[in-house]
Amino acid sequence: MNVMDAIQKRWGCRKFSDEPLDKEDLGTILDAGRFAPSAGNLQDRSFIIIKDSKLKSDIAQASGNQTWMQTAPVLVVIVAENMKVGKFFGPRGDKIYSVQDTSFAAQNMLLAATDLGLGCSLVVGFNEEKLNQILKIEPPARPHAIIAFGKPLEQAKTSSKYPLEKFVYFEKHKNKIADMDVTFGDLKKAKEHIAVKTEEAKKKGISFIEKIKSLFKRKKQEPLGEDHFMEDKSVSNPEEVKHEKANIPRFLPKN
Repeated sequence: MNVMDAIQKRWGCRKFSDEPLDKEDLGTILDAGRFAPSAGNLQDRSFIIIKDSKLKSDIAQASGNQTWMQTAPVLVVIVAENMKVGKFFGPRGDKIYSVQDTSFAAQNMLLAATDLGLGCSLVVGFNEEKLNQILKIEPPARPHAIIAFGKPLEQAKTSSKYPLEKFVYFEKHKNKIADMDVTFGDLKKAKEHIAVKTEEAKKKGISFIEKIKSLFKRKKQEPLGEDHFMEDKSVSNPEEVKHEKANIPRFLPKN
């Protein structure tokens, strides 16, 4: 599955199997979130893995009593730590960039789960004060999103989306051109060309997700060491940070 396939096939699953989520799959999902872009490459965010049944029940109640969330084997809460973005970018960092950074990570995780054939669902409606109490989240950190992951027990049902003509403007906001086919030199042909190129892309090389998965396969038997994703890795000069290979623990704690 290539990126466009995952984007188009992603859907919100509400019914999950009680079968545990494979540790390698969970690691792949978390690593996809790790590779998401962030303002100044500050990576000022964290992921909380929830597997405990009581915690899942409490989180579901704090999310408007969405009881279906309890059926997911794993919930991941994406938290904006807000320790760096404000210092680097001022109020705009705290109010905007922190939300963007967690959103980028959430989208990467959703696409990774879709590529793995898993069910997933994004939850952003919750009582923040209650969630903070449940998970011991203290200011300036703020939870921005919850994602449920697991093997689906229902058929995929993608939602309809507006056509490009509905929200694409030219040169200035709200500046529409009535005949988009003329503007794009025949929009229909352009879409057909994109579809052909998408099919060609499927046949070329290994996908980004497959690369992440291969890292886990090569290092699957490595024990949890001192240098793992829960260790404090403060970035002194984020612009100079280079991507490293995945270093997620291969053996996550059991409930």
